Amino acid sequence: MIESMRIIGAGGRVGSAVSARLAERGVLLDADDPELVLLCVPDRVIAEVAGELQLGPWIAHVSGATPLTALDPHVRRFGLHPLQSFSKARGPEQLDGAWGAVTAESDEALTVGFWLGEVLGLRPFELDDANRAAYHAGAAFASNYLVTLRAAAGSLLEVAGAPPEALDPLIRGVVDGGFELTGPIARGDWETVERHLDVIRAERPELERLYLALAEATASVAGHGTAKLQGVPRTESPLKVERTISGLRERLSGRRSGPVGLVPTMGALHEGHLSLLRAARAENETVVMSLFVNPTQFGDDGDLARYPRDNDRDLALAEQAGVDIVFAPDTTEMYPPGFQTWVDVTELGAILEGRFRPGHFRGVATVVLKLFEIVRPRRAYFGQKDAQQAEVIRQMIRDLSLEVELRVLPTVRDEDGLALSSRNALLSPQERERALALSKALATRDPDAALEQLRSSNGLVIDYVEAADFDPPVLAGAVRVGSTRLIDNVVLEGEPK
Repeated sequence: MIESMRIIGAGGRVGSAVSARLAERGVLLDADDPELVLLCVPDRVIAEVAGELQLGPWIAHVSGATPLTALDPHVRRFGLHPLQSFSKARGPEQLDGAWGAVTAESDEALTVGFWLGEVLGLRPFELDDANRAAYHAGAAFASNYLVTLRAAAGSLLEVAGAPPEALDPLIRGVVDGGFELTGPIARGDWETVERHLDVIRAERPELERLYLALAEATASVAGHGTAKLQGVPRTESPLKVERTISGLRERLSGRRSGPVGLVPTMGALHEGHLSLLRAARAENETVVMSLFVNPTQFGDDGDLARYPRDNDRDLALAEQAGVDIVFAPDTTEMYPPGFQTWVDVTELGAILEGRFRPGHFRGVATVVLKLFEIVRPRRAYFGQKDAQQAEVIRQMIRDLSLEVELRVLPTVRDEDGLALSSRNALLSPQERERALALSKALATRDPDAALEQLRSSNGLVIDYVEAADFDPPVLAGAVRVGSTRLIDNVVLEGEPK
């Protein structure tokens, strides 16, 4: 039915398995004029990627949660979500026998979606686009939250001095046994449940709410009802969310006896942010995370509007990382009407990225200084990934004699060496392979050698490759691969502090 396709995001977990299976089936991939374009990219960038594609061929995404309207303005479209948990350590065999949800708006689209599902080795079924939320919530319970449960259960085995991996055969046994309910709640042993809660409160208090929620749900499954659990005292969540400056200052007023650590973020948390939160948790008595998409560091209103936002997810991750307070103001709280005071680190803000994003570092320095004044942290945490940003803030701290210690942690990278970025998912397999030339070139730690390597790399447009006398000195570069712009840097000597 379809003889040629293009996979966008073929380097990811789903995309790599799909690409390998289609190659096995003899489908021509990455043709100049494909009949079907399949988006295997993060949900938050589906609409952006779709909007950049020419109209004409079929277009589909593999998201279970994103509606088909994200593929506007394309009308020849459908969705195919493989109901499977994928790993890059495995190949196309992950698709074999899994179910696949096909969402379509016409009989022709449904036919193409079912064809693609069968070619991939899936068991396709039709899913109404309006029912995606319930479908995806069920999938999240069965897969994503199972990982969370394994981590929580493993931490309790560590408390007991037992190996967490001992749980894995137990988990598989539940599945293989047809999900037959056993354990203390199934037999009505509430005294054991109370003992569980006692040790959880003493050793892993962050798990109490999770245990109680699961206990209530399990009691309902067992047919016991939840009356026995209604009288159990609940411990309030330790994470506090403040949305006003006055509220945050009042919350912090009783926490000044020990050090306060600040991790400024704009949300959309990934492992790079989490490494900062973990370091702050280990080094401070109180950890504050800001959650604010700062409009003054965006040069384009379109970029600001497209910036991913998922506050519920970010708050959950912050709580898991041990954050005490999240400061999540709105724009008018940070920039009230009549605001006209700015911080401009003139020379550092004008080089490298500053040449391509004028005004960006003025917005960064202004909001960071305001956060410093509100929180008054002993330590503030940033990533080496944004080396120039860290240097701008270091200069501001020095120039204004601010009493805050700047902590810069190493860059967190994907498995293939690219620094973490949602933009990596926009690369085709060939583009991703070419993009690796940036990190490989910077690894020479020589500007001339790096430039020579990049100039010999097919398909790269070089914005700059320059050594920067930061603390520590870095070799920084920015390139364009297709329509995607990538930045990176390597430390030339010493380590970020």
